[in-house]
Amino acid sequence: MRQNTMLPKQIRGKWIWLTNASQDDTDHVFFRRVITLSEMPGTAELWVASHCHFQAYVNGRRCLSGPAPHPGPGTGAYAQLVDVSHALEIGVNHIAVHVHYENTPLANLRQAFKGLWLQLELDGEAALWTDEEWRCHRAFCYTSTGLRAAAGDVFKECLDYRLYPNNWQVWEWQDLADDDDNKETTPPLGLAAAGAAKDREPSPRFVWKKPDFVREPDYTFGALEADVSVPRFPESLSAEKISEVGTFKQTAEATWVSFTPTIKVKQELGTYAAEAFIYCPPGDTQLCLCICDNPYRLYVNGVLLKEQATPPPPVRMPLHDKRTARLSQQELVDQECRVVLQPGWNRILFVQNCLSRYCGMLMLWPDMPSGALQVYQRPAFNSPNGWSVVGPLNTPLSLIYPTFPFDQLSKTPFVPGDNPPDDISAFFLACTFTLPDGGGVSRLPVSLKNNEYLLVDFGRTYYGYPDIVMTGKPGDVVDIVFGEHCIDGEVIAYESNHRRNTSTVILDEDPSRRWVSSLPKGFRYYMVVARSVQNELNISHVGAFHEVMDAPSSSNFACSLPQLEAIWTVGQQTLAATMQRVFMDSPTKDQAQCIPDAMIQSWAGYYVFGTYQQTTTAIEAFARSQLETGEMNALSPSGQFQAMPDFSLNWPVWLHRHILHTGDVAFLKKMLPALQNLLYYYDQLAGGHDAPLGDLHEYLGTYCFLDHGAIDREGIVTGLNALYCRALLSASWLAAYAEESALSTQYKNRASHVAMQIRALCWDAQEGLYADSYHHGAKSPFYSWQTNVLAIYGGIAEPSQYQAIWDRFFIDDAPLEQFAAGEYNNPYFKYYLLEAAFALGKNTWALRLIHYYWGRMVKAGATSWWELFDPDNPALQKRMCSQCCGNGTSPNGFLITELVGIRPAEPGMYMVYFNPMPGDVTWVKAHIPTPNGYIYVDWNIRPDGVFAASISANYPLEVIPILNPAIAETAVITVSEKVAILAQE
Repeated sequence: MRQNTMLPKQIRGKWIWLTNASQDDTDHVFFRRVITLSEMPGTAELWVASHCHFQAYVNGRRCLSGPAPHPGPGTGAYAQLVDVSHALEIGVNHIAVHVHYENTPLANLRQAFKGLWLQLELDGEAALWTDEEWRCHRAFCYTSTGLRAAAGDVFKECLDYRLYPNNWQVWEWQDLADDDDNKETTPPLGLAAAGAAKDREPSPRFVWKKPDFVREPDYTFGALEADVSVPRFPESLSAEKISEVGTFKQTAEATWVSFTPTIKVKQELGTYAAEAFIYCPPGDTQLCLCICDNPYRLYVNGVLLKEQATPPPPVRMPLHDKRTARLSQQELVDQECRVVLQPGWNRILFVQNCLSRYCGMLMLWPDMPSGALQVYQRPAFNSPNGWSVVGPLNTPLSLIYPTFPFDQLSKTPFVPGDNPPDDISAFFLACTFTLPDGGGVSRLPVSLKNNEYLLVDFGRTYYGYPDIVMTGKPGDVVDIVFGEHCIDGEVIAYESNHRRNTSTVILDEDPSRRWVSSLPKGFRYYMVVARSVQNELNISHVGAFHEVMDAPSSSNFACSLPQLEAIWTVGQQTLAATMQRVFMDSPTKDQAQCIPDAMIQSWAGYYVFGTYQQTTTAIEAFARSQLETGEMNALSPSGQFQAMPDFSLNWPVWLHRHILHTGDVAFLKKMLPALQNLLYYYDQLAGGHDAPLGDLHEYLGTYCFLDHGAIDREGIVTGLNALYCRALLSASWLAAYAEESALSTQYKNRASHVAMQIRALCWDAQEGLYADSYHHGAKSPFYSWQTNVLAIYGGIAEPSQYQAIWDRFFIDDAPLEQFAAGEYNNPYFKYYLLEAAFALGKNTWALRLIHYYWGRMVKAGATSWWELFDPDNPALQKRMCSQCCGNGTSPNGFLITELVGIRPAEPGMYMVYFNPMPGDVTWVKAHIPTPNGYIYVDWNIRPDGVFAASISANYPLEVIPILNPAIAETAVITVSEKVAILAQE
């Protein structure tokens, strides 16, 4: 399949959409059109572009999903290409697209205009395209469950099949006349719901219209670019293991209130309040979790117990803020609180600024058994159960006080028993899920009764679209919980970072309903929960659709140590899950492309999948999203800006490595202005020209991450300046390769000046270490191992200091690191440690660290690399951290460059070093993709002790051997006809 693409020679398609008068938080629209073929075409290429999530179908077959995120700026979009010749047939062909628009910026997706662009090319000519004649359906069957404060997946899917247009992807119909643009259309009566008649108003599930937004793409709006990411093809997954059916029940007390029934349209957003009373005869103090994603205040007996995102009011402000928005992670408060209940009646007042139409709150009492707490609308036992709701109020949230005249307002009752919680993931925190003793494995089909669930395991983490076939009664409610954490038979529905992992399906009368998620999910496990089932829920299929890379070149690695082979394989699986159309941090976190993570993933991806073009696109994405100041977003493409100086300073190092592998001078010159702007920005932020970086948090409010754990980040930070020096040295190399010698010298001198000043400020000769920082006229009293590793990595530490630093933190025996153990031990920072170790010639130690740390993770059950892992504390494995993080894949790179011994000697991989590590293993075989073809290496230590190697390539390659003198004299190296051996200079 293709690697690079060009847009169709003639762009006929237009951007189309069906606008939503209600302006809901989230939008689902179905699009479709038919084309009739009298003969089969030789080629059939479908191009689709959108800023929204979409799934495209041809004759009912799912053939493409997206979008390919575009970094901006502006409204440009990537058009994705797929070959659909296998899906077309002679006669009528149905082209259909489901588009889901999330009306908020996401960590992994910019917020741009709503729209779909499509063009079908048959034999190189446009045959069908989006225009005014398409049919659109607003999918009211998808009901919003509220705007959630997660960085990535913020809307939880709730699909009511009773409003779903069955088989809409392949409906037959008669086209409307040109003058019927605004007329609503319905399918033939035979496809309508039972009892529907021609003289009745058409049900919302059958209303189709022409698009009311149509615009041609041009350089000012919706400009198109071809998506050149690695081609992908759809593949079906089936669960590896299906556990016995379990049961669940609510065991902890929970109550909730929702303002959704009161907010009919977006114009009614604003401040809402709810009041309830609870009776506690003896008085008590109880732990309570208040789970809410909007600004709120919670009063108990007139005392402000909890508030979130409610700053004091300014002198003047808008009376009502109608914007759809969501809170940032920094605005969210700790959910735990201690509620002091006085003897007798207690008044609870909850006031919320509703930022979307689906708002409310759930109060979980984890130490109180279910049924122990009753809420009443008035302080009397004969009062109705539930809450009294008022709103929208004219009074802003920040001006509400506990004794405001609630009784004088018109109230609406809300009874939790009659209204299921909007936030079902939070409700599951109050439930206990139990599998039968002994476990066992079931076969499909499986039948579930009410309050039963089915647990399935896919064996490792994937990123795709869950696919389940089930049968039940109309109105049956089924929840599907996805995740990579399964603890004691329960998939965690609500994670500590406010991520919800639940989708909800309401069944209709269809005898076999196939549900496919409208959004891709990260998952290893599913839990199919029969929350409200009248009779039985029959499940006949549990699987998923995901897309598999059609990699430019395959690779393999094998050696005499099976544990290293296992580490390679797990890294390969991690890359397969995280390398989507971007280098995703994790399928279950932000699902975003982050500079240091992508730098590591792309390097490993070179040697596993040969994905050099995807790296080019990723590096450019960050350059295209650069601010006018020169700062780079830590995330791109993204709808959010994350200012992380240590992240952006990895970009020049990433570019350096990429040019070293590709030799792409044209791309380097294209990126050079972004490089100059970035380093000019940091030079301006320094205390003076060529000075070290100071306290950027105090100056700009930016956070310097460096690594998890305790590092003194106040003042002039040693670790940050080490990364700055490394960036300057990489920039110097890049400028020299671009024949900008003056610029190269400038960067090299600046790196030298910064390193010299950091040595003077932060080196402690008595300790023999670098202090974490320098502030208030003195060295920090903290000397973290991360700081000192970065001092070596960035060129701040002098050669005479290396061994003293090393001996303070590292030992020759397991666990090899003296201070890295603990809850924040992670594979990400070990990339920098391994870089430093190999640079110091401590190759055997570094290989042992890979074998020990990543090998222990494999033994602990990892099928992809975990975000955090401490080999000495297995209990920490149950933490709610990602089980599939792309930044842990550095061993795939180091195994090729250090153990196999192949790394570029000159830009472009036409000349490489061969510097293997015989003795640490006895044999190695590796097939290595390069931008020019492949290199195959096979070396071993023969029984007579002679080192023998065979090197072949399918393109002209020069090899410079660098062998240990002990084996060099007797070494035997054979090469293929396209490989030449050069003497080491």
